[in-house]
Amino acid sequence: MYSKCMHLILIIALLAIVPAYGVMPSFETKFEDISPGEIRVILQDRQGFIWLGGRGAVLRYDAYKFRNIQSIEQRGGVAKAVNPYYITDMFEDSTGTLWITSHKGLYRYDADQEMLVRPKNEDGSINPLFEIAMQDIQELPTGEMMIGGDGLGLVIFDRKTSAIIWRQQTDQADTNSALAVLERTIQRIFIDSKQRIWVANNKGLNLFDRKTTGMTLFVPNPDNPNSKADNALLSLAEDK
Repeated sequence: MYSKCMHLILIIALLAIVPAYGVMPSFETKFEDISPGEIRVILQDRQGFIWLGGRGAVLRYDAYKFRNIQSIEQRGGVAKAVNPYYITDMFEDSTGTLWITSHKGLYRYDADQEMLVRPKNEDGSINPLFEIAMQDIQELPTGEMMIGGDGLGLVIFDRKTSAIIWRQQTDQADTNSALAVLERTIQRIFIDSKQRIWVANNKGLNLFDRKTTGMTLFVPNPDNPNSKADNALLSLAEDK
């Protein structure tokens, strides 16, 4: 029953995108060998591939079949291919690199290996920050990458070297500061048409200033009927 429901959901989601290929999907994969779980993210990259991120797998669809894309993890000093766990976001940057965030951290898609790999420092090591659960990733107007999530806060890193450029630090004594109010519970990062950086979490809407790394917090105004109704935010979008 699960497999049939899963296929129905995927057919509905993909039919809006697949016509660009000029063919109808065959849906050969029956998911006997993979358990993607709840599909949380759908992305179409610049090559036309459709990516699906679930609780238990990452799938790539090429208009003919699904391919299970695994990650390379170190287990007991041995590199093993495993399915990534609980995908939270997928993002293709301006260079065409695909980034994936999950409850197990950050991955980059390696097209040569057709695998998900951890971003590595120039010495080959992996920064522990990239192995913390995270919710979202975006490319800033400066070309830097920003990630955010529960327990992680906001982090800006260099996509070429994986070096950490800036990490959110809160002054515990100043509990009224905008950064302290964030409490590191980042849900979404959004860049609007004016290149402003917005951050959503369960405490409100925040406007981030890259130059000063300061944050302006927007909260509901009970006297304004046009004000947002609640502090808790899960997603952000900009209409036309």
